[in-house]
Amino acid sequence: MVINPDHKFYFVSFISRQRLRRIDITSHYNDYGKEAQFYLDVADFFGVNRIVPRSGEWNLPWKINLMPGLEMPLYDAGFSKNFEQVSDERALEIKKLIQASNAKITLYYSGGIDSVVSLVALLRNLTDEELQNITIALSSESIIEYPEFFHKYIHNKLKIVDSAHVKYSDIQNAGGYAITADQGDSIFGTELATELYYNYKDLLANLSGQMRSKLENYESKVSSREAHYSDYADILIKFFELPGSPEFGAKFYERMKLNIQTSGASVYTLHDFFWWWIFNLKYSECAVRGALYYSDGEDLKKCLHETTINWFNGRDYQLWSMANNNTGQKIRGTTAASYKWAAREYIYSFDKNPWYFRHKLKVSSLKNIFERTQAKTTRIFGMDQDYKVVTYMDPGIEVFMHNQLSKFG
Repeated sequence: MVINPDHKFYFVSFISRQRLRRIDITSHYNDYGKEAQFYLDVADFFGVNRIVPRSGEWNLPWKINLMPGLEMPLYDAGFSKNFEQVSDERALEIKKLIQASNAKITLYYSGGIDSVVSLVALLRNLTDEELQNITIALSSESIIEYPEFFHKYIHNKLKIVDSAHVKYSDIQNAGGYAITADQGDSIFGTELATELYYNYKDLLANLSGQMRSKLENYESKVSSREAHYSDYADILIKFFELPGSPEFGAKFYERMKLNIQTSGASVYTLHDFFWWWIFNLKYSECAVRGALYYSDGEDLKKCLHETTINWFNGRDYQLWSMANNNTGQKIRGTTAASYKWAAREYIYSFDKNPWYFRHKLKVSSLKNIFERTQAKTTRIFGMDQDYKVVTYMDPGIEVFMHNQLSKFG
C-alpha cells in the first residue's frame, strides 16, 4: 500500500512514544512544532491518541473523515424517551431481525453494566424461542464480574462460547451478527471523570489556598447546574498534568474548551466536559475498535456496517444522552458506584440485585480480552477510507508520520 500526504483515514491509532520505540519518532519530538508536540503528548497521557472529532474544532496531522454511520444527530430538546424505552426498542430491532431472517446473533458479554443492559433488553423482549438464536461470547472474567446473573440467566439457558476464540470475522463468516456494547461509556461519560472525582481532594491539595477554598465547595456540584466546568479549570489542568510536558494540562483544557465552543454543544457542568470528550472525540474509537482489532477478516467494511451491531450507537441512545445531561441519569453524586445510573436502574428492574445496583464498579474487560488474545492493538496505525488497515510495519509509514508531523505546526 502506498501512503502519501493525501491519504485519507476513518481512524488513526497513534500510540505513545514509549510504545512506539520501534519507529524513530521520539528522537524528533523537539524538532516538531507545538501542534505536533501536543498531538504526541495526548498519546503519551492516554497511552494512545485515537481522536476523531464528530463536531467542533480539533486539529489533526492526518486527513481524517468521520466514518458513515457515526454522525452525531442534531440536539432535540423535545426528545422524551427514557432509557428503558430506548433499550427495549433496541431489543425489538433485534427481534425483528431474527423474525425476518432467522438471524444468528452473538452478544459479546463482559458482565459489566453496558453488556448486561443489552442482555437484559433481549431477555425482556425476546421469546424463549427467539433467544435460541442468541449466543453469549464471554470469558472467565465475565462470570466473575457478575456471577449471580451468569448462573441465573445464562448458564444452561443460553448458548455460550469463549470470547477469546470467537472473533468478529468468525461470526461474519458464519453468516451471523455480532453485538458489542463498547459504546456504553460514550453516552454516559467516560470513567475518566470518576477518576478525577475519586482523586478530587488530592488534586485540591496541590492548588493555591484561595483556589482550594473555592473548589472545596464545588466537589458535590460536578453534575449540577450550580457550577460551570470552567470553575474547575485549575483542578482539570492539574488532573491532566503530564510529566516532562509542563504545559500539557493547560493546553488540553484550552483545546477542549475551544472544541466545545466551536461545536455549539450543550456542555455546562464538569461531568458534561468529560462526557463530551468521549461522546464527540472518542466516539469513533469505541465504534470501530472491536471489529478492527478483534477480526481476521478481509471484508472490514462489511464487518463494520453490516454484521456488527453497536448496541448504543442508535440514534435514540444518542438523543437520550444529549437530552439527559445533569438529570441524574448519567451519574448521581461523585462516586463510581453511581455512574451509569439509568443503566443500573434498568438492570435492577429486571434482576432485583441490590448489590449490583448500588456497588458495581467498572472493570476494563475489553482490554483484558485484547491482551489475552494478542489483538492487534499496537500494530495497527489506522484504517483508511477504503477500509484497508495500515500498520506500523507497512513500508513508508515511518516517513509518512514524520513528514506529516514535521509540517503540522
